[in-house]
Amino acid sequence: MIQEIIRIGTRNIRRNPRRTLITALSVALGACVSMVLIGTRQNTYDRLIANAAKSGYGVVNISEPGFLADPVPSSRVKYDDSLMQALKKVPGIQSASPRTSVAAVVYTAKSSTGAQLLGIDPRFETSNNNLMLGALTGGARLQLGVSDDCIVGSAMLAQLGLKFGDRLIYTTTDAAGQMISSVLHVSGVFHTGSPELDGHVVLMQLSALQKALGFAQNEVSYLALNAEVDAISPKLLPPVVRRVAKSLATKAHVAYWRENFPEVARMIDVDRTLYGILLVFASLIIGIGILNAMMLNILERRREFGIMLATGMPPLGIVGMVAWEGFILGLIGLAIGGVAAVPLYRFLHDHGIDLTEFIGEQKDATVVAVDQIVGCRLSSGQVVTIIFTLMVMCLLAGLYPAMRAAATEPIKVIRS
Repeated sequence: MIQEIIRIGTRNIRRNPRRTLITALSVALGACVSMVLIGTRQNTYDRLIANAAKSGYGVVNISEPGFLADPVPSSRVKYDDSLMQALKKVPGIQSASPRTSVAAVVYTAKSSTGAQLLGIDPRFETSNNNLMLGALTGGARLQLGVSDDCIVGSAMLAQLGLKFGDRLIYTTTDAAGQMISSVLHVSGVFHTGSPELDGHVVLMQLSALQKALGFAQNEVSYLALNAEVDAISPKLLPPVVRRVAKSLATKAHVAYWRENFPEVARMIDVDRTLYGILLVFASLIIGIGILNAMMLNILERRREFGIMLATGMPPLGIVGMVAWEGFILGLIGLAIGGVAAVPLYRFLHDHGIDLTEFIGEQKDATVVAVDQIVGCRLSSGQVVTIIFTLMVMCLLAGLYPAMRAAATEPIKVIRS
């Protein structure tokens, strides 16, 4: 019986190619829409997380317990070359950077403002793991051996009326709680698009800030680990914890990006929830389209079903046959959708679409700005979810028409 149902259902798919194509195109459209909606949003989350990580604490942060909640100047963690090399060997970790940060007041003869001094080591910092260096718009990077150079944001440069080579004085508290002041010289400027970063971050030599705060050469506020976009996952934590446990930083706390940037995590969670609701409605619209095509298919074949029931086909056989047809239509639709979606996905993934000219640069970011490029990235799990959801939708969309077909009264249908 099952073989006969499969044979008849497969024959019906081939018998009316136009009807089959129309129904399959509904599934194909659903696959493309799902890919674009899920992939573009995932890419936005990826870039937001990556930029937030590169702006300071990293995807994974190693610091003294309590530092993230209350970053006091006395908080510090020890490190050595062996730990840095071990961290870089963790699968998925792209870079490891020692950094020291402290709140300060910076001022010139004209004005003053609050700032975050971020001490970095030029040997470990590149545009790939430091957002500010990647957004450098003028001047020069920090150079080894030049201890009093600094790089400031474009908003701070304008607010304080600074020029390259000008003196910038900062006042802060050292590890012992004493007020200290020192002088820096502006060597470069960056522009990230984030008012928080461009107006309140000063990059300076790690060694100079360590000396000012009273840190030893192997002591920093934290170690910032950045990862490849596709590798950002809580799975990064266990191997990092194991390597830290064997190093000088035995008592350090290892934190994931959600703990490093709680504001970003909350924003993504809210957006993902709202976007999930949108996807549910989009799925319902796609499902109704598939249901409509299947219903028309059933209504056109009522006489056929009546004859099959009259000649001995059980009602469950009709249900099984229609369900099999829905399954085959789903496979055909996914194949068409896959052929159409792959080049679109590759273009969005590799190049993206820059919308900056249409909607302008992001101005209201409090944590970090994200460029207005529509990209696309799907994980293997998301692809499987899309395929599974569409196949279930095809089967469910065919279930009601199949039950209507099974409930057909053969005599009335044949006479009509």
